[in-house]
Amino acid sequence: MASLNSQPVAQTPSPWQTIPKQLWHTDSAVPGGTNYSRFGNAASDALIDAIQNAPDEATRTKLYKDFQQLIYNEQPVIFLFSPQERIVLHQRFEPVVNRLGISLQHLKLKK
Repeated sequence: MASLNSQPVAQTPSPWQTIPKQLWHTDSAVPGGTNYSRFGNAASDALIDAIQNAPDEATRTKLYKDFQQLIYNEQPVIFLFSPQERIVLHQRFEPVVNRLGISLQHLKLKK
């Protein structure tokens, strides 16, 4: 099963968790590679490379959204399910929201 961004529980995600190069770039679409869908084209590779080299988080987030739209339009794999989670936080906590959603590993106690 393919995943745009598999995020195991970790304090600091490693690059393979947050940069889609291993799963989606044509460099990985070789025998023994990790682009199992063998999807890739010049536009997807350019977006992945731009994500990897983005100068700041805002630019990276926009590029991720563009990449997700490209995957949605191209439909290189069939996603069997998409987890739907509802997160309830006590008002004394301040949620940390990143491009993947709320980071439960990095909750902040309000002062």
